[in-house]
Amino acid sequence: MPAIYVKVTLPTKPGLDVVALERVLRAGIDRLLTVSKTEFGYTYATWTHKPAFETRRAKSYAWTTGGLVFTKDENYIRLDEGTRPHSIAARRVPLLKYQSKFTPKTQPRVLLSRPGGKSGPWARFAAGS
Repeated sequence: MPAIYVKVTLPTKPGLDVVALERVLRAGIDRLLTVSKTEFGYTYATWTHKPAFETRRAKSYAWTTGGLVFTKDENYIRLDEGTRPHSIAARRVPLLKYQSKFTPKTQPRVLLSRPGGKSGPWARFAAGS
């Protein structure tokens, strides 16, 4: 599942205002989770189907706090994991024709979106070859 998890462990040295420090860290975590959710949005900005991302802040325990940004959208997960290599055969046509190179718009497990598309010389294969 595509996700970003943030975990912060608070120091326990004497003399620190731990309550104030925890309040500042929680505010920072909330901001980081919001920014992370926005960054995920850039990867599907041109899609007609918009996957829903959720933000959850973890409960604090044992001087540790954190948060999570994730999606359960099957299409986004499938694209994030990448497509396994597979054979392509011509159906109902005598010749399969396509450009031999392709630059993907996204990369598996990378929070990045860039221009993509077909490129390179044309490849032709007869049905059954």
